[in-house]
Amino acid sequence: AVAYMDFFSLIGDNLFDATSSFTKAVDAMFHQVALDKPRVLIIDVRENGGGEDSMAAEFLRHLTEKPFRLLASWQVRRSREMRETGKSIIRIPFRWMGLPLLMAEGRQYYLGKEGSLSPPSTRPIRTWPRGEPFFDGPVCVLTGPHTYSAATEFAEGVKAFGLATIVGEETGGQPNSFGNQFAFRLPRSGLSVQIATGTAQRASGNVTDFKPVIPDIVVRTTAADIQKFFDPVLERAVNCPARTTK
Repeated sequence: AVAYMDFFSLIGDNLFDATSSFTKAVDAMFHQVALDKPRVLIIDVRENGGGEDSMAAEFLRHLTEKPFRLLASWQVRRSREMRETGKSIIRIPFRWMGLPLLMAEGRQYYLGKEGSLSPPSTRPIRTWPRGEPFFDGPVCVLTGPHTYSAATEFAEGVKAFGLATIVGEETGGQPNSFGNQFAFRLPRSGLSVQIATGTAQRASGNVTDFKPVIPDIVVRTTAADIQKFFDPVLERAVNCPARTTK
């Protein structure tokens, strides 16, 4: 048997605990995997536009005991507009209690002079607590041109630390890139604009590598494949190679 997971989003439902409902869903999925005992687990992030990278780390605990990270560092530019927007989505009275300062990323945005860059927040390569149920069989992660943001970071971490086999096409996003978009409207034209407020360094730590995540096994989907409703990437992943979990 082959287990397939459509990992389509890394957006949580809780601003201060992004992994809350996600942790429960992952736990339920891996309990089902433990019952079914599949030969291969396929994780599809080809349509994953990103979200919160801590959710990806929570997921990977169920697949590997190797040390890893999804980012080498993260840095933000502080601005009055971003600070006001952040406070506006926090309910009173929590807004008055300095709640943003309880989070590391919040402190990056709110501590320091407006217009300045925060010091880079370095992410160590670490061993995460083993997640149960644990799957130690072959795992293939499917990527493509619609894989962006935190999903790209997920794929980069998987490849950089040899956690699974990447199959498909290059990611749409680049791990050395910008993120945490801030949306605003231009005062004269009324056009809506987005601007990044942070910059990430890929998990490998190579700041000169601006390429997307290149799959271990490159499989390209053609127009003819789409017309025939044939998925060559998925077909290749069914024969996913063995891996090590330690």
